[in-house]
Amino acid sequence: MSQVYELPDEPRPSRWTALAVNPLWPLLSLMLGGPWIAWPWFVVNAFAIGSPRRRREVLLVAGALIGAFALTVALIVLDNHVELSRLQIRFAQLALTLWKLAFAYLLFMGQTRSFALYEYYGGSAHNGSYGVLAALVLRVKIETMIPVFWRLVLL
Repeated sequence: MSQVYELPDEPRPSRWTALAVNPLWPLLSLMLGGPWIAWPWFVVNAFAIGSPRRRREVLLVAGALIGAFALTVALIVLDNHVELSRLQIRFAQLALTLWKLAFAYLLFMGQTRSFALYEYYGGSAHNGSYGVLAALVLRVKIETMIPVFWRLVLL
């Protein structure tokens, strides 16, 4: 019986490896394009870099989406039951933005460690600037196509 030496944090290659990018790119895509592109990109990147925490990262994305949905519903219910000024609505929307940014930062920090190991073991990263640029351009188009509720949740 032979023993195999295995590091628990060592990245496991997958068929998604060709899509690996530095986690900075999905974070920037959230800032410029919105969560609609960044959260799925974080999930794909978790599988691409072979992150040992990919299950946790998928759950973080799901939690972020559920939380953004719940905060948007709460914001709309609050606005319907209490007369809020435009300034108060802006501050309430700030909580939604902070929620999205907090989860993106958690995902970024988690993937940064895995990405460093991925590169150390010979993995190559691709330039994600085209994805960020596409997110920025498509955000303008998507804003006009979806209802306000989903705009608050996904942009």
